[in-house]
Amino acid sequence: MARKAKNKRRKRHAKERGRLTRARWAPVPADSPFIDETLQFWQPRANRTLTREDGREIIQNVLAFLSILDEWDRAERAVTAEAAPLASAEAAENPAG
Repeated sequence: MARKAKNKRRKRHAKERGRLTRARWAPVPADSPFIDETLQFWQPRANRTLTREDGREIIQNVLAFLSILDEWDRAERAVTAEAAPLASAEAAENPAG
């Protein structure tokens, strides 16, 4: 039962995320040194020369991905927190024995 609810939540989040085009965080400034670090990390793994715009996009995409993971984690924790009192109540009503 819990697995169905979890899958349903993930599908709903994926659908909601499909409508959103940007991460919640502010855009990366074009002169940010973090873009240089990003390009330094990703350039050896790329099959073409990466531009500063590519670096900015990489950062935004990673932030969006982490935002999704954070949302899923928060949603799962909320459901778990809601389910804990219910499980305790059921255990009290049906003692093993």
